Amino acid sequence: MTKKILTLLLAAVLSLNLLSLISVAAPASSVEDARDKIQQSQDRREELEAQLEASKKEEQSYMAQKEIIEQQLGELNSEIDAYDDLISDLDSQISSMEKEISDAEVTYQDNIDKFKAQARATYEQGPISYLDVLLGAESFSDFLLRLDYVKQVALYERDLLDTITDSIQTIQNNKAQVEERRAEQVSARSAVESAKSSVDAKNDYLQSIVNKMNKDQAYLDKLIKAEQDNEEKLNQWIQDELSGRGESDVVYDTGDWLWPVERGNSYHYVSSGYGWRTLRGKRSFHYAIDIAVPKNTKVLASKSGEVIYSGWKNGGYGWLVQIDHGNGYITYYLHLNSKPPVSVGQHVQKGQVIGYVGMSGGTSTGYHLDIRFYVNGSPQNPLNYLKKPSWLTR
Repeated sequence: MTKKILTLLLAAVLSLNLLSLISVAAPASSVEDARDKIQQSQDRREELEAQLEASKKEEQSYMAQKEIIEQQLGELNSEIDAYDDLISDLDSQISSMEKEISDAEVTYQDNIDKFKAQARATYEQGPISYLDVLLGAESFSDFLLRLDYVKQVALYERDLLDTITDSIQTIQNNKAQVEERRAEQVSARSAVESAKSSVDAKNDYLQSIVNKMNKDQAYLDKLIKAEQDNEEKLNQWIQDELSGRGESDVVYDTGDWLWPVERGNSYHYVSSGYGWRTLRGKRSFHYAIDIAVPKNTKVLASKSGEVIYSGWKNGGYGWLVQIDHGNGYITYYLHLNSKPPVSVGQHVQKGQVIGYVGMSGGTSTGYHLDIRFYVNGSPQNPLNYLKKPSWLTR
């Protein structure tokens, strides 16, 4: 893709030189010279239009990728929301566990204080054995009471020690859980940042390419407009030159030119005429008439002559046949549906099938024949020679 972009940029730079030449072009030395310049300008313009069309197709490819990225962005945003929920939940759990730790520490300290108090009391009262307590009983019932007391004290001291041990273990477990949760939180945040960085990088990259291509397309539009203006000025120069001589640049053939498309039983009409027109938002000069008919309608030679071109041609032509009828007359038949059934050097008769209507060459206005007339190299309105049949549907 980068190679294609560089090719378009190189073509644009070369076209800039053409633009500088156009803007300072000297008047033509003759009508024939002006016609040659018109043809050259037309060829340059068609090449620029082909470059522009290629650039737009390339842009569509990038836009399709951008659409996929934006879809991924939406999915990642959903993941980010999920991470945010997880982080919020972890924060709540951390807060809860910190409180548990605090409570456990308080309990631990209370038990330690109780144990110290018991130890201090034993120390202050002096060492008293459990046997002394029992032997000091005055009766059997007193002995039983003393025995139960000794048991109670022993159990209390053991429970106190167990409680202290459990408190310590609980604190340690809670600390481990908090550390684990914190690690999960850090990992979740890291994943969020990584996802955001990846999406932003892809989006910025594609947007920069689209912006650059839009800039290049605007420049190509400028070059195309310059060529159109150049053609218009040269055509006007020819008219002024011939008008000064008392001549006309419009030549009407006295011969009988055949309507170049078979009649058929369906729609059949001139969908676009000769001259300036706006198509898909672009103003350009149409050097032909378009005859709208169904696909595969037979295309006929308007007059006898020799085939001088038969095949594919870029720049919006598609499958094409050119016939030289002699005396400076050449006709073009564009947008055929496939390789023409005639070859270069072949002599064709008036009315002979030379192809079938298609939509080749990148046109998007429906099936039609684009027919062009050139007289001594100068484009002419085909309707100056072709008579519209009465059976046209509109």
